[in-house]
Amino acid sequence: MNTIATQLGKVIAFTILITFSCVSFSAESVNNADDTAPSWQQLTSQQQQQLSRFKSRWDQLPEQARNKVIKGLSLWQSMDKNQRTRAASRFKAWKKMTPAERKKIRQTYKRFKNMSPQQRERLKRQRKRFNSLPPAKRDALKKRWHKMTPEQRKKLRDRLKHRHNKR
Repeated sequence: MNTIATQLGKVIAFTILITFSCVSFSAESVNNADDTAPSWQQLTSQQQQQLSRFKSRWDQLPEQARNKVIKGLSLWQSMDKNQRTRAASRFKAWKKMTPAERKKIRQTYKRFKNMSPQQRERLKRQRKRFNSLPPAKRDALKKRWHKMTPEQRKKLRDRLKHRHNKR
Protein backbone atom coordinates (compact mmCIF):
# COMPACT_ATOMS: atom_id res chain seq x y z
CA MET A 1 0.00 0.00 0.00
CA ASN A 2 2.86 2.39 0.71
CA THR A 3 3.83 4.41 -2.37
CA ILE A 4 7.45 3.39 -1.93
CA ALA A 5 6.52 -0.26 -1.56
CA THR A 6 4.33 -0.25 -4.65
CA GLN A 7 7.22 1.08 -6.72
CA LEU A 8 9.95 -1.24 -5.44
CA GLY A 9 9.89 -3.32 -8.61
CA LYS A 10 10.23 -0.19 -10.70
CA VAL A 11 13.12 0.92 -8.52
CA ILE A 12 14.91 -2.33 -9.31
CA ALA A 13 14.32 -1.71 -13.00
CA PHE A 14 15.70 1.78 -12.62
CA THR A 15 18.78 0.41 -10.87
CA ILE A 16 19.41 -1.91 -13.78
CA LEU A 17 18.78 0.93 -16.19
CA ILE A 18 21.33 3.12 -14.45
CA THR A 19 23.78 0.24 -14.32
CA PHE A 20 23.50 -0.25 -18.05
CA SER A 21 23.91 3.48 -18.57
CA CYS A 22 21.06 3.70 -21.04
CA VAL A 23 20.38 7.28 -20.07
CA SER A 24 22.11 10.11 -21.86
CA PHE A 25 25.36 11.20 -20.33
CA SER A 26 26.70 14.71 -20.12
CA ALA A 27 30.02 16.12 -19.07
CA GLU A 28 28.48 17.22 -15.77
CA SER A 29 27.82 13.60 -14.85
CA VAL A 30 31.52 12.96 -14.36
CA ASN A 31 32.32 13.27 -10.68
CA ASN A 32 35.65 11.54 -10.44
CA ALA A 33 38.43 12.47 -12.85
CA ASP A 34 40.61 9.63 -11.52
CA ASP A 35 38.06 7.08 -12.72
CA THR A 36 39.80 5.55 -15.76
CA ALA A 37 37.91 3.47 -18.28
CA PRO A 38 39.19 1.65 -21.34
CA SER A 39 38.96 3.13 -24.80
CA TRP A 40 37.08 1.14 -27.44
CA GLN A 41 40.35 -0.36 -28.66
CA GLN A 42 41.23 -1.52 -25.13
CA LEU A 43 38.03 -3.56 -24.74
CA THR A 44 38.25 -7.28 -25.36
CA SER A 45 36.73 -8.51 -28.62
CA GLN A 46 33.92 -10.12 -26.60
CA GLN A 47 33.19 -6.81 -24.84
CA GLN A 48 33.24 -4.98 -28.17
CA GLN A 49 30.78 -7.46 -29.60
CA GLN A 50 28.44 -7.19 -26.63
CA LEU A 51 28.70 -3.40 -26.51
CA SER A 52 28.54 -2.85 -30.27
CA ARG A 53 25.63 -0.43 -29.94
CA PHE A 54 28.04 1.97 -28.20
CA LYS A 55 30.85 1.66 -30.76
CA SER A 56 30.38 4.98 -32.56
CA ARG A 57 30.22 7.02 -29.34
CA TRP A 58 32.21 4.90 -26.85
CA ASP A 59 35.31 7.08 -26.76
CA GLN A 60 33.18 10.24 -26.38
CA LEU A 61 31.32 8.92 -23.34
CA PRO A 62 32.59 10.23 -20.00
CA GLU A 63 34.82 7.72 -18.25
CA GLN A 64 32.32 7.29 -15.44
CA ALA A 65 29.67 6.36 -18.00
CA ARG A 66 31.97 3.83 -19.68
CA ASN A 67 32.73 2.27 -16.30
CA LYS A 68 29.01 1.98 -15.56
CA VAL A 69 28.38 0.30 -18.90
CA ILE A 70 31.17 -2.21 -18.26
CA LYS A 71 29.84 -2.83 -14.75
CA GLY A 72 26.33 -3.30 -16.19
CA LEU A 73 27.64 -5.78 -18.75
CA SER A 74 29.32 -7.74 -15.98
CA LEU A 75 26.09 -7.72 -13.96
CA TRP A 76 24.11 -8.88 -17.01
CA GLN A 77 26.54 -11.74 -17.61
CA SER A 78 26.20 -12.87 -14.00
CA MET A 79 22.39 -13.12 -14.26
CA ASP A 80 20.61 -16.38 -14.92
CA LYS A 81 18.00 -16.68 -17.68
CA ASN A 82 15.08 -15.78 -15.38
CA GLN A 83 16.85 -12.71 -14.03
CA ARG A 84 17.67 -11.54 -17.55
CA THR A 85 14.08 -12.02 -18.67
CA ARG A 86 12.82 -10.05 -15.68
CA ALA A 87 15.38 -7.29 -16.24
CA ALA A 88 14.54 -7.04 -19.94
CA SER A 89 10.82 -6.87 -19.15
CA ARG A 90 11.37 -4.10 -16.61
CA PHE A 91 13.58 -2.22 -19.04
CA LYS A 92 10.83 -2.36 -21.67
CA ALA A 93 8.37 -0.99 -19.13
CA TRP A 94 10.84 1.77 -18.26
CA LYS A 95 11.17 2.80 -21.89
CA LYS A 96 7.38 3.11 -22.18
CA MET A 97 7.12 5.46 -19.17
CA THR A 98 6.60 9.16 -19.53
CA PRO A 99 9.31 11.55 -18.31
CA ALA A 100 7.09 12.39 -15.32
CA GLU A 101 6.75 8.71 -14.40
CA ARG A 102 10.51 8.23 -14.71
CA LYS A 103 11.11 11.27 -12.53
CA LYS A 104 8.82 9.83 -9.86
CA ILE A 105 10.70 6.52 -10.00
CA ARG A 106 14.04 8.31 -9.66
CA GLN A 107 12.73 10.19 -6.61
CA THR A 108 11.46 6.96 -5.09
CA TYR A 109 14.80 5.29 -5.76
CA LYS A 110 16.60 8.17 -4.07
CA ARG A 111 14.32 7.92 -1.01
CA PHE A 112 14.85 4.16 -0.89
CA LYS A 113 18.64 4.54 -1.05
CA ASN A 114 18.52 7.15 1.74
CA MET A 115 16.67 4.79 4.09
CA SER A 116 18.51 2.98 6.83
CA PRO A 117 19.22 -0.72 6.18
CA GLN A 118 16.53 -1.59 8.73
CA GLN A 119 13.95 0.58 6.95
CA ARG A 120 14.83 -0.97 3.59
CA GLU A 121 14.51 -4.48 4.98
CA ARG A 122 11.18 -3.65 6.58
CA LEU A 123 9.95 -2.25 3.28
CA LYS A 124 11.11 -5.34 1.41
CA ARG A 125 9.27 -7.56 3.90
CA GLN A 126 6.13 -5.46 3.52
CA ARG A 127 6.37 -5.68 -0.26
CA LYS A 128 6.85 -9.44 -0.09
CA ARG A 129 3.87 -9.79 2.25
CA PHE A 130 1.76 -7.58 -0.03
CA ASN A 131 2.73 -9.61 -3.11
CA SER A 132 1.80 -12.83 -1.34
CA LEU A 133 -1.82 -11.65 -0.97
CA PRO A 134 -4.39 -12.92 -3.45
CA PRO A 135 -4.67 -10.60 -6.49
CA ALA A 136 -8.21 -9.53 -5.55
CA LYS A 137 -7.07 -8.46 -2.07
CA ARG A 138 -4.07 -6.55 -3.53
CA ASP A 139 -6.35 -4.77 -5.99
CA ALA A 140 -8.79 -3.84 -3.23
CA LEU A 141 -5.98 -2.44 -1.08
CA LYS A 142 -4.57 -0.46 -4.02
CA LYS A 143 -7.98 1.02 -4.79
CA ARG A 144 -8.47 1.94 -1.15
CA TRP A 145 -5.02 3.55 -1.03
CA HIS A 146 -5.59 5.60 -4.19
CA LYS A 147 -8.93 6.89 -2.88
CA MET A 148 -7.28 8.22 0.30
CA THR A 149 -6.27 11.84 0.68
CA PRO A 150 -2.61 12.58 1.48
CA GLU A 151 -3.65 13.26 5.09
CA GLN A 152 -5.39 9.89 5.37
CA ARG A 153 -2.35 8.15 3.92
CA LYS A 154 -0.07 9.87 6.42
CA LYS A 155 -2.34 8.83 9.31
CA LEU A 156 -2.31 5.24 8.08
CA ARG A 157 1.47 5.25 7.72
CA ASP A 158 1.86 6.67 11.23
CA ARG A 159 -0.55 4.09 12.65
CA LEU A 160 1.34 1.27 10.93
CA LYS A 161 4.69 2.62 12.14
CA HIS A 162 3.35 2.86 15.68
CA ARG A 163 2.02 -0.69 15.47
CA HIS A 164 5.36 -1.90 14.10
CA ASN A 165 7.34 -0.16 16.87
CA LYS A 166 5.23 -1.90 19.53
CA ARG A 167 6.49 -5.31 18.39
